[in-house]
Amino acid sequence: MKPRLLLASLLLLALPVLARAGQAAATFTIQVGHTVILTWDASSSLGVVGYNVYRGIVSGGPYTKITPQPVNALDYYDIGIQSGKTYYYVVTAIDASNVESANSNETSVTVPIP
Repeated sequence: MKPRLLLASLLLLALPVLARAGQAAATFTIQVGHTVILTWDASSSLGVVGYNVYRGIVSGGPYTKITPQPVNALDYYDIGIQSGKTYYYVVTAIDASNVESANSNETSVTVPIP
């Protein structure tokens, strides 16, 4: 049986992120960037072992999988984004047999320019 993905909606936030560029005893360099935080509801299907997250630059796809392996959480932080761009996301559920559900509803975010 194909897993179903139950999504009320994806929550997207474009937030400034602080990242360490170097690590030494008490010094580090800060860079400001953005991240998109996606959250979703758990699938109602039995046997779901994770979720794949896909991103596109055009509404309706095509989408590219951005998770190297299924995420076994209900959120994902996308740091591979650029300021001023609009991104479109869908999520799929994966079961233990590696069967993938249909895409969730699409959601989008425009990343602000700092």
